[in-house]
Amino acid sequence: MWQNSVIRAYLNGYNLHKEIDRGNGNKKYKAERNFNFEGHGFLQEAGLNAEMVANVSQSKEIEGQGIVAQPERKKSRLERLNPDKTPLAARRKMTDTEIIKSWIDAGQSVLLRGPSGIGKTERLKTLYPNLIYIKLTNNMFPEKVVGSMNLQTGAAIPPDFAKEALLSCATEEECKLVKENIQNLYDIADTIYERSKSADGKVVILLDELLNVKPAVQSLVYTLVLNKLVETGKGLRLPANTVVVATGNQKKYSTVAEDLAEPLEKRFDHILDMEPKVGAWVYEYAIPHKIHPSVIGYIFSKYQQAGQSENVEDMGYFYEEPEVGEQHLDENGCRGRTNDPRGWVSISSSLYAFEEDLAKGRFVGKDVEDLLKKSIGSKLRAEWAEEFFDFYNHPTLTVEEIVERRYTQTDLPMDINEKFACIAGLLTADEKQVGACRDFIRQHCDPEYLSVYDIYWAGNDESRMEKIAELQELSAMKQNEGGLTK
Repeated sequence: MWQNSVIRAYLNGYNLHKEIDRGNGNKKYKAERNFNFEGHGFLQEAGLNAEMVANVSQSKEIEGQGIVAQPERKKSRLERLNPDKTPLAARRKMTDTEIIKSWIDAGQSVLLRGPSGIGKTERLKTLYPNLIYIKLTNNMFPEKVVGSMNLQTGAAIPPDFAKEALLSCATEEECKLVKENIQNLYDIADTIYERSKSADGKVVILLDELLNVKPAVQSLVYTLVLNKLVETGKGLRLPANTVVVATGNQKKYSTVAEDLAEPLEKRFDHILDMEPKVGAWVYEYAIPHKIHPSVIGYIFSKYQQAGQSENVEDMGYFYEEPEVGEQHLDENGCRGRTNDPRGWVSISSSLYAFEEDLAKGRFVGKDVEDLLKKSIGSKLRAEWAEEFFDFYNHPTLTVEEIVERRYTQTDLPMDINEKFACIAGLLTADEKQVGACRDFIRQHCDPEYLSVYDIYWAGNDESRMEKIAELQELSAMKQNEGGLTK
C-alpha cells in the first residue's frame, strides 16, 4: 500500500489520484482527497545527488506492473578508465612516498618542498638506493654540474654525475671504452639514449637543497631539468629514462631558503609541498629502520593523550609548528629545540648506544640517570626532555615475566603512558614468546594497542608477518568458538 501512500506522493512529487488511475499499485487504497504534489521538488531540495534525481525524473513505469525501471547511471571518465573494482569506501589515500614513486616511475620530474628533517632526501634514497646524489651549495664549483674543459687540448670533460648516469645504462663494452678515454662518452651517449627509451628502471638524479642556494647556482641545473642535457662541449644527452628530483625548504621553514626562478619552477612536472606527518614517519621510516621502541611508544602516547587524531596516519607535526620552537628561547637565550624526525633519529641512536655501553659495564659507579637526562636534553627542550625521560624510565614488565606469568595486579599498566611503555618493552620477544605478549596486551592494554604492537614487532620481516597473521587467525577462531558456545 506504500506505493499509493501520501508520503510517497509527497516525496516524489506525484499527483496521487493520477498515479492510481494509471494503475500504480494497490487500487484498494483510495486517498480521501486529491493530493497533488507535482512540482514540489522535495528530493531536489533535500540536496541529494543531482544525477540521481535526474535518473528518477527520467524513469519509465512498466505498464500494469507497478515497477519503476531506472536508467543506468553514466560512468565518470575515471570509472571507465580504472579497472579497479574495489569499493570506494574501501580505498585508501596514497602516502606521499607512494605518490612520489608513482611520478618518478612515470618518468616525471619532481620538486619536494618542506621543513628540514622530515625525510625528503632519506625516503628518496630508500626508494632508489642507486640514485645519483648532487648536493648543491653556494660555494660549489659550476664544473660539478655543467662540466669543464681541458685548456690544453680543448676537450670537454663531463661532470661526474653525467658519467655515472650514462654508464649505469651502458654495456660492458661501452664502459670499457669510457675507461680508456672519457671522450668516448660523447660518442656512445646517443646510442645509450635510444636504447634507454625502452628501459623499465629509472636513473634518478637528486638535486638536494635546490631551494637553499642562490639563483646563480639554481640556474646551473636549468637545462638538466628541462632537457636532461649537460651543456659541456657539444652537449651530452643523458639516458632517456633519467628522472630529475629536487628538494628544498620553503621560506617559512628556513631563513636561508630562496625563491625558485619561475622558468625553472615551471619545468618540474610536479611540486609537492610536504607536511611533516608523524604517522607517515612512524610507519614509513621509524618502524622499518628500527627506531628505538621508546621513541615510537612516546610519540603514540603523546598523540593519544592530546586527542589530535584517532588515525595515526593523519597525525600532524611533532607537537607544534616549527616556528613556535624558533621563537621559544631557553634559559640561555638560545632558540628552542623542536621535535622533528631528524632529532628523534638522533635520540634513538643515543639510546641504543647508551644501553649498549650500560650492558658492557662502562658506567660502573657513575650516575647514569644524569647522563641520560643530559643526552636527551641536548636534543629536546627542557619540558619535553623531562617528560620523555620519565616515559623511557617507566617500570615495565619483561618478556620473561609475562611469559612465565610472574606479575601481580600492581604490575599491570594503568594509564596511556604505562601501556605504551609496556608495548615498547615487549618488542624484544622472539617468535616463541610473542603469542604470550600479544595475549597480555590484548587483555591489559586494549585491542588498539595490540595493532600497534603487531606492526612494530613484525616490521618488514616476512616470517614475522606470517607469524602475526597466524596468531590473529587463531584469536579470531577462539572468539568465534566462544560466541557459538554462548
